[in-house]
Amino acid sequence: MKNNNSILITIVLGICILIGAWYFQVFTDYEVPSRILAAILGVVITAIITQLLLSSQTNKEVTLCQEQQKWQAEQDKLKQDRQKKIAN
Repeated sequence: MKNNNSILITIVLGICILIGAWYFQVFTDYEVPSRILAAILGVVITAIITQLLLSSQTNKEVTLCQEQQKWQAEQDKLKQDRQKKIAN
């Protein structure tokens, strides 16, 4: 849930930057302001993509860890069952 909130905040920030650029007419014949804003938008877009990739990777790692724990529990149970059979 925390990742979703941070992604949403980053997207809203990017939209606010675009609205501010449109309102203050940054994209004009002057080259420097438009390049600065383009650099800022590039950073925001990169941050959004990075957040999305990292959140999906984290979800996959959590799922893998849970599956490994289940598998380990099954193996431990099978080992105990084998030891009981050998003892009998």
